Parts: sequence; C-alpha cells; structure tokens
Amino acid sequence: TGVLSEEFKKEKIRLQVAPTLTYWWLAFNMNHEVLGENVLLRKAIGHAINIDEYIKSFTNNIALKANSIYPPGVLGYSPANELPYAYNVEKAKELLAKAGYPNGKGLQTFKYDVRGSSTVSRQMGEFIKKELNKIGVNVKVNINTFPGFLNKARTSQLEIWQGGWAMDYPDPENVIQLLISRNRPPGPNATSYSNPKVDALYEKLFLAEDRLEVLGITKKVEKLIEADAPWIMQYYSRNYILHHGYLKNFRQSDLINNNFKYLKLE
Repeated sequence: TGVLSEEFKKEKIRLQVAPTLTYWWLAFNMNHEVLGENVLLRKAIGHAINIDEYIKSFTNNIALKANSIYPPGVLGYSPANELPYAYNVEKAKELLAKAGYPNGKGLQTFKYDVRGSSTVSRQMGEFIKKELNKIGVNVKVNINTFPGFLNKARTSQLEIWQGGWAMDYPDPENVIQLLISRNRPPGPNATSYSNPKVDALYEKLFLAEDRLEVLGITKKVEKLIEADAPWIMQYYSRNYILHHGYLKNFRQSDLINNNFKYLKLE
C-alpha cells in the first residue's frame, strides 16, 4: 500500500518517497512505413493501454503516472498537466477507424521488442499485446538480451518498444535532445523522430536568458510532441526508502552520490 506498517512506526523507522530522474514511455519507429506515417494510429495505441494497471502490475504502485515528457524536478513539468492519452478503449477504436483500420482490419502485425529476457520483461510485453488486442492491433513480442535490444535501437530495427531515460542532469535540454533530428540512430533519438520546429526550439534553449523564456520553449516542444505522438508517456520511477529515526540529514538524490559526509547518527 506504500505506507509504513505499525511495527515499523513503533521502531521509529522513517519512510522517504523520493522522485527520480528516470522515466518511461511507449516509443514508435517514425521511419516505419505504417506506424511512422499514421499519427491517428499512434494515438489510438496510446488510448488503448491501461497505464494504471501497468503501474500496478509492474511497479507495485510505486511509480507515478506520467503526464509530461519532463519528469518531476525538471522545468516544464507540472502536476496539473492534462494527460493527452488517457485510457479509453472506445476512443482508441474510434481513432483506429479514422486511421483507416476499423477494428484493425487490414493492419499488419507489429513487432514489440522488450528490453530483456527476464520473466518480468516477457510479462510486460504480453501486457501490451493483450491491451492492443482489445482494439484489433496485433503485436508479436520479441524477447532480447539488453545488449541486443540496444543494438536494435542504435540500428533502427525496433517498431514499438518501451523507451526510457535516466537523466544526466535536471534540465529540459536533456529531455529534448532525445527528440531532435541530428540525434537519430545511432544517437539517443531511437524513434528517428524529426520535426524542424522542435529542432529550432532546441537551439533556442541555448540562447534563452531567463527561466520564463526556457519554460515557454519547453511548453511549445511538449505541444508538438503531443501532436506528433512519437512517444506515449507511461510513468516516472520513484524510490521508497526506509531509514531509522536516528539517522539524520538523509535525503535521496539521483545526482549526488557523496552524501555520506552530511549524515549524522543520534
């Protein structure tokens, strides 16, 4: 349930819920002759997947549902953002029909590549397959070693997959660089997404002189990504950390690893 047990409370054990700079999304190969050319198809897939159930099944409800391409703690994120692709099977079917494939008729079987060969990786793939089957979209789940998965990403062999990123530093630039044209494979833009407007806004980031200007750029980029749908956001990872009450000055950070010098035992 994500709360301390009574036994732990009696022992004065503390719970710290800490956001991380790691986050996940469903990704599409924008060079694919069908997926990349049909934004309504991508949006139909986005509405077909129950992210709440995915989070419950694979993170024990620890993860936070994503509502932005920016994770918490990064300029551009807001908890008030509206989810662009809320779970709605009827909406997904409607979009699929508008895309030219009513109930999936005439649509090929897509490859869904998972990031490893563990049981959980297989289950994640089967979950996505089951969700998409509800609207008539068929996928074949491909099992990979993680190095094999990365090689497919670098050589643009993926069709649909779970993308993810652990940020190098908490700046929106580190997000947007995953979506610019010059970073297409073998670079970090594994989707091969390309939009000259996003590229131009990315360059403007380096000339932006104040916080409001940067925030305006991040919002414009987000609207373009929502409209083009190379990503369907899934969730932000969070850490649930227990420590004894006599440990003072502890605060989790994804970026600061030398925090031992601040700790104090009482």
